[in-house]
Amino acid sequence: METGILAAEAIMGQYHPGRTAVAQTYTRSIKALQPKFEIYHKAEFLFNWPYLTNKLVRHAARSEYTRRKVEWMFNETDDPGFLLTLSEWMRILFANR
Repeated sequence: METGILAAEAIMGQYHPGRTAVAQTYTRSIKALQPKFEIYHKAEFLFNWPYLTNKLVRHAARSEYTRRKVEWMFNETDDPGFLLTLSEWMRILFANR
């Protein structure tokens, strides 16, 4: 959806200068999103492991901080980078054993 919005903005903002300007604007916008997509792709990999997903859900049920971070991740208001840190996974895996 986000890339569709970027395409529409590129067309609306650069329509008069021509197709090349639209394509360049859209390409710049997509390149700016690339780091965000890479982090989401890495986080998505973790959800292929049911054990890790279940641990995250159980931890989020007990931790307001983690619950907010997961909520923000799914709402795309914060990046899921916290899921890619060893310290966060140590907290998730070994908290309240």
